[in-house]
Amino acid sequence: MPQIPPIPIWDPDSKKKFDFAESIYLAMFHFMPTDTVESLENHYRDNKKAVATMQRMSPKHYDKLIADFKARKKEILEKNQDNKDPNETAVR
Repeated sequence: MPQIPPIPIWDPDSKKKFDFAESIYLAMFHFMPTDTVESLENHYRDNKKAVATMQRMSPKHYDKLIADFKARKKEILEKNQDNKDPNETAVR
């Protein structure tokens, strides 16, 4: 079985620094659902612990993520402007 190389969390010789809060933000943002409000809320609820960790480590990333959640919810609701249930699948 191939070995997975270790992730350098902080390497003084490295030009890149591993930013844990940035990684949480990117994962949450890129896996954010686009189909229903319910799935968006479930995504947040399922990852509450990671969001709380990010909030403690980097309030800037936390605020950005919350703004992204609000924007995504608005997009989903706009896709479903007909008198439909917002938890129905959005029309693409």
